Amino acid sequence: MESIGIKPISFWRIRPVPDVIVDGEGNLRVYYVDYFNGGITVAISPDGENWVYRRVKGLTPEWVDPDVVVLPDGRYRLYASYMPLSGSQDKIVSAISEDGISFTPEKGYRYHKPGSLVADPDVFQFKGKWYMVVGPELTLLESEDGLTFREIRKLPFGSGVSCTIPFDKGLRIYFHRDEPEGLKITSPTRKT
Repeated sequence: MESIGIKPISFWRIRPVPDVIVDGEGNLRVYYVDYFNGGITVAISPDGENWVYRRVKGLTPEWVDPDVVVLPDGRYRLYASYMPLSGSQDKIVSAISEDGISFTPEKGYRYHKPGSLVADPDVFQFKGKWYMVVGPELTLLESEDGLTFREIRKLPFGSGVSCTIPFDKGLRIYFHRDEPEGLKITSPTRKT
């Protein structure tokens, strides 16, 4: 991987589904669930080698699997699975922040599917609309404002966790599936 300028990194405390963004100052920010500290942590680096760790403030331990976007006005919106130890785990919630560290939960939920497991939000903006892919069945959602999402369809990749990035004039979805054969890769030109 180093031949293309990518250096592998690992965080000993990191748990499933880290989210990486580049902030307005060009810093890398890795948001992840840090069970050791009982919540979400953000690791911030100007160069990918030197890191400062900050515990995200304002959220309870039920907020897991963070996905953070930088809004057009420079604020940060954190989407998360809401996973209480008892009760339903069928909601995606969000919080807003000026600095990407201290968050204020937004009222209500972004998506709710009563009686179903809803997890691992993957949020991105494309052609003026907001989209979210949620697991475990990789379901595509759409929103005009990034706050109220509606289901569009299940994607044909099976179940798993996704990460969607801009690519050329479209999007590329990276995902993993829990299968005995391991990692599956699909063509970016495959019609869905």
